[in-house]
Amino acid sequence: MASSYLPFPLVKSDTINSSMVSKRHRLNNDAERIGVCMSDMAGMKGLGVHKVRLPPNGESTEIHYHLQDSEWLYVLSGTGILLLQDASGSFDTSDDSKNNRLIGRVTAKSGESSQSRVEEHQIASGDFMGFQGGILASKFAHSLRAGPEGLEYLMGGTRERVDVCCYPRLGIRDVFEKTL
Repeated sequence: MASSYLPFPLVKSDTINSSMVSKRHRLNNDAERIGVCMSDMAGMKGLGVHKVRLPPNGESTEIHYHLQDSEWLYVLSGTGILLLQDASGSFDTSDDSKNNRLIGRVTAKSGESSQSRVEEHQIASGDFMGFQGGILASKFAHSLRAGPEGLEYLMGGTRERVDVCCYPRLGIRDVFEKTL
């Protein structure tokens, strides 16, 4: 039986700020962020909205992309670096079966490894970043690094029932199933 409890839709800033906790990324020990999922606090389903703080020169996560979930980031204060890696290979849409349609196959580009060059782009207060999920998302594998004064941002995205998160520098693809 479904619960009839519905959280109050307004979450005050003092509650948000006092609820922020430190969390280290499980695949990158150098990535530790302080944050809270505000959408969970308001009882929302199907999307996540987080407030995040990075310490000075801190990293947000391991460079990654999602095959299902789309995500966005909006810088509230501070400066930093958006790290982008093109982890895409050639995209093959040929159909090799009469009963199943192959929708795509990613293969490494000739002579290129998962250690391809990482581009650095300056970010500051008011900047927005959007990352569409899907097979072509590998073009913009991403992470953030805070500047010397730290970085505060909002981060949000879809919460599909099943998502695959790919970490190209590590050669890891994690499959997540959300409990709804």
